[in-house]
Order: sequence, then C-alpha cells, then structure tokens
Amino acid sequence: MGVNVQQRAYKLGTYPVRFSFDYRVPMVLLHYHHLWQDCSPVFPRGSSSIFLQQGLDRSMCGDIMPWTDFFKYFNNEALGEPIANLGNGWYHAHQYSLETIFHSRILRHPCRVYDENEAMLFYVPYFGGLDILRWHLKNVSDDVKYTSALDLMKWLEFLELEQMKNPVKLMIERQPWEVIDIGIPHPTFFHPHSEDDIVARQQKIIGTTRKSLVSFAGAARPDQPHCIRSILINQSTSTISDNCQFLGCKSGGCDQPESVTKLSLESEFCLQPPGDSPARKSVFDPLISGCIPVFFDPFTAYYQYPWQLPEDHGKDSEFIDQEVRQMKVNAVERLSSISAREREDMRRYVVHEVLPELVYGDSSSRFEDAISITMNTCSRGLAECNEFYIYHIT
Repeated sequence: MGVNVQQRAYKLGTYPVRFSFDYRVPMVLLHYHHLWQDCSPVFPRGSSSIFLQQGLDRSMCGDIMPWTDFFKYFNNEALGEPIANLGNGWYHAHQYSLETIFHSRILRHPCRVYDENEAMLFYVPYFGGLDILRWHLKNVSDDVKYTSALDLMKWLEFLELEQMKNPVKLMIERQPWEVIDIGIPHPTFFHPHSEDDIVARQQKIIGTTRKSLVSFAGAARPDQPHCIRSILINQSTSTISDNCQFLGCKSGGCDQPESVTKLSLESEFCLQPPGDSPARKSVFDPLISGCIPVFFDPFTAYYQYPWQLPEDHGKDSEFIDQEVRQMKVNAVERLSSISAREREDMRRYVVHEVLPELVYGDSSSRFEDAISITMNTCSRGLAECNEFYIYHIT
C-alpha cells in the first residue's frame, strides 16, 4: 500500500508495536483501527472499484463430510436454509460460513470490476477450512491435496509488489498484535433483508420479559475442573434461585437456533468465557437477542472487532477478570449487583447501536450491515492511504 500502516500505528502511543508482550499494544492498534472509520466520508456507490480474484469451486463442498449434506450451508448466498418458525430473516447459517457469505456478497457487489487494471481494491479469498476438510478423510497425493493452495500462491506473487506489502487480512479471529489483521463478526442465524426486519427484531427484544439474570451456553470440560468454563457452570447451576440457565452444547443443543435464541431472549446477561480459542460465535448470537455479554478475557471480543463494537467496551458488555478462575469472585453475585437501570442502558445500546452492524444481509439488502461497514471502512483507508488492498483468509 502507498503508506505503511504499521508505521502509522507507532505514532499513536509511546509503546512500540514491536514489543508483542506488552498488553497495552492491542489497545493502541484498536484505537488506530477505530480512527479509520472517521478519516473520510464513505465513497459514493461505484467509485471504489473492487476486483475479485479466484472463485469458490463449489465442487469442493459436495462430499466434504460423508455423513451430512454440507452443501446446504451454501444455499441462499451461503446464508443457509430458512428457519421458518423463527420468522423472516432467519437462516441456518453454519458458524464457519463467513468466508463464503463474504465471497457471495463480493460477487454481486455494485462496485465490482472485471479488469484488474481498473481496480482500487483487490479481494483475494482462500477457503482454507473447506480445502482442508475436502481432503481430510481421503487418501490423495500431495499434488491433489495442495492444488488450491498452490494456485493461490501463484496469484499472491502479486503481493511482492511494493504497493502490496501490507494487505489487510479480514478474519473471524485476529492476532491482536498485528495491525493488518481485522476481525469480522461470526455470522449468526439472523440475516435481515431490510431495515424493517431489523426494527421488528429490535421491538421484539425490547418488549421481551427477561426471566433469568444469567445464562451460559457451552460444553463443560470434565477433565479440566479448574477451567473457567467448569467454574462458571458450577456457579450458574448451584444457585438456589431460578436466576440462572445453562444450555449444554455437548449433545448438540447449541446447534439448534431456536434453543439458543430462546435462551438469549430470556436472559439479562450471557456468560462468554473463551472456548477452544479466545473468540467464539456465541458472543454474537446473544447480542442479536439483546442479552448483554459478559467477558472474562479481553481477547474474546475487545481486541477483535474494532469496526463493529464500540471502543468504550462498557457501553455494551461487562468484564469480570480472571479472579473467577481463582475462586475469588462469583460471577452470578457480581452481575446481580448491577442495577436494572444500568442493564437497561446497556441493552438499549446493544439493540439500537450494535445489532444492526453485526448482521449479514443478502445481496439485495440496502441497509449498512457488517459487510458494507467493512468495505466502506476499507474505502476510507483507500482515501487516506491512496491505495489499499484487502486479503481475506480464515
């Protein structure tokens, strides 16, 4: 790119980015990412041309998992099959379908061009997860196994050009010390078509009575009794009141959109401990139901999604530090001390400010969703830096 992004980040704080052990660094970089949204107006439709390199080979999806029809997740522009009993805008999207949803939208983007010489933004998708799954259960040679990756690398030789030294990587979980990594929210089951769908959802959320103070959806770790998940499950299930609900995911309960949505709608707070990695899809399912997330690790969300979540984290969430792990803090007791007025303020911020920017609409939608926010912010970077390139890999 025309201007070195990392050099700009150095100017925003006194703590050099190169010291990756310094936990203050992610906050400096996040502040820099937030500034991108304010640096210039959004480009008018059609003025910021996008070139799409390498399409999705849908044949790779046909027999990824012999025991299930994986192809169904790529219907409806990769949003999945409709969920009729949840109403308009609800689809059974796979939790790792972001790369295919994003790709589908870029295919139909009004600013897309077909001549790379006319392009100002370059979108380079690589479906790494699908590519691995495609060959995971098959006995094939390396020549076959790495075909897609080698094809990608041939095109990415273009990145050796001076202007392409710092492409932006769009990911569902970013490395907080990398200034060129940008986190994009996991897709939820809610994919509204219009602003009317969003307004109807907001009204339902605000009008719903919350039966429980706290809920947690996740799988226990029986072999890890001191794991924060196990501790939170014990704290939630040992209460003598009906203030807590637990939805076990081990038996597939969390794969049912109806169960997850019902749990989130009925709860004031939703506990969000780290999973197999710090970030997790279940952060976003509660948010589209107005359930206030409770984080125990800043890497779960605070260091991840600068273009969709506020820089002031206290507006839409609660944070409880790792003293829970040391049994010094009871999360349920801590949350019960938060007043009804404070909870209502946070919920209204989640519903009216955060929710519309988390969801992924279809290609015919005209409201500003998570993808258009991402592309508009990249356009702002283009305005500031003269040339800007985006690279997507998850």
